[in-house]
Amino acid sequence: MDLKKNPLILLVDDNSDLLESFSHILVENNYKVKKGYNGDQALRILTESEQKPDLIISDIKMPEMNGYQFFQKISNHPQFNQIPFVFLTGLSSNEEIRLGKLLGPDDYLTKPITEQNLLATIEGKIKRRNQISEINNQLNKKIRKDIINSQYEDDESNSEDLWLLFVIWDAKIGAKLQKYLPKDEEKKERFIQLGAQSFKAIYAIYGTQIKVHSAEDVLIRLKNVGKDAYIYFGVLENQNSIQMKESPYMLSVIADSISYFDKVQIRKLITEEQYKISIDKEWDMNELYYKIKKHFNNHVPNKI
Repeated sequence: MDLKKNPLILLVDDNSDLLESFSHILVENNYKVKKGYNGDQALRILTESEQKPDLIISDIKMPEMNGYQFFQKISNHPQFNQIPFVFLTGLSSNEEIRLGKLLGPDDYLTKPITEQNLLATIEGKIKRRNQISEINNQLNKKIRKDIINSQYEDDESNSEDLWLLFVIWDAKIGAKLQKYLPKDEEKKERFIQLGAQSFKAIYAIYGTQIKVHSAEDVLIRLKNVGKDAYIYFGVLENQNSIQMKESPYMLSVIADSISYFDKVQIRKLITEEQYKISIDKEWDMNELYYKIKKHFNNHVPNKI
């Protein structure tokens, strides 16, 4: 397992037999494990531990604090809200089925769970976390603090900014900013630089792995500018080309703080527009921007 030395997994389930079984499997495969029997106990483990887990795996149906409540709690905590999270589910209720469709197949495990499936899911999540770490390192080396913050350090309203960028990859000139919101000519040059550098860093890692029907998304921290960025990376199909050439595109949401919970909601909103975008059909960027903004306005963090 060439991921990093002994990744730490937090397991949360009220079924002690399942918890012990999973724990044994993970320890035998060189993972470190911490265990909680419900969301409330898992929160205490998180807040009292010096080392943050590399991944959280949590059951949904638990007493005292269930998996949904636990997920929302840590999503509102800046120290924990970007830890990868996997739900354990039987998909036995309409609510669980809706959650599964919202999260995507990489974010939940359906019971009964085989050892092979458990280990493959964990390895995939850890590898992706390492990829995102690599993207972060590349971006934070390239992005200067003044790209966004210069001339805005004394602007109190800047802390509430939410930006949406749409960038395509042009074979001749590279990354090209197509649209951005809110419209602000003074920030346009910064958006162009940020979009280009973000695109290059991510394309260098994913490259030709990106396919029309399997868009990628990442949540990263732009340390040098004090912002989070959710980046959705897909492909435009050129319907007018005989050779059906494909051009990568990037939709980026930039805000002061974007949690794993926010990521799930933003991905849902973008996915609803993804088909129109992919075939280069007219799509309403303003509508998408205000839907995302509405999510942030309605999502009031709770304290742990």
